[in-house]
Amino acid sequence: MEEIKIYTRAGDTGTTGLFRGPRVSKSSTRIQAYGTVDELNSSVAIAKNFCNHKDVKKLLERLQYKLMNITSILASELSNTAKENIPILEEADVTGLEHCIDFFTNQLPPLDQFIISGQNQAGATLDVARTVCRRAERQLVSLAESEPVSPIIQKFINRLSDLLFVLERYEHHQAGIGDIYWKK
Repeated sequence: MEEIKIYTRAGDTGTTGLFRGPRVSKSSTRIQAYGTVDELNSSVAIAKNFCNHKDVKKLLERLQYKLMNITSILASELSNTAKENIPILEEADVTGLEHCIDFFTNQLPPLDQFIISGQNQAGATLDVARTVCRRAERQLVSLAESEPVSPIIQKFINRLSDLLFVLERYEHHQAGIGDIYWKK
């Protein structure tokens, strides 16, 4: 197998190539969307390294694979997606996130008001990942206004931000830190 060069010089003029597709502006909505999902993956990686619980770390690592799949789908020209054996996301992936949300939520006290985030390093990094996830969601909505985007990807990213919030609360709870409520 031939080694992939890290630099190609092809992007020096402000364009990048879609996977097996045309070159597009690096400022395009598609590039912004998958770039933000890539940033989300990095944020999840940071959170994984600060989390204190093995089950949360394993879950975050599995989520990184799903985010890589989403990035590869978004970086592919739509007409080539099926032909190139690009990974897919399924409704079961969204349902899986919902089960995780329910599992961790059931271990937490009920929540009936807004909380202040980031009471420890694990919580703070999970909250940053959550906010990057929300930005990725906004980018996907923007992309969907001009190009087809899988509704499953949009659902997955929406549920993921909820899961990251619940995991932050779980990390706080496991560390003996209760929710700190926002006061006006």
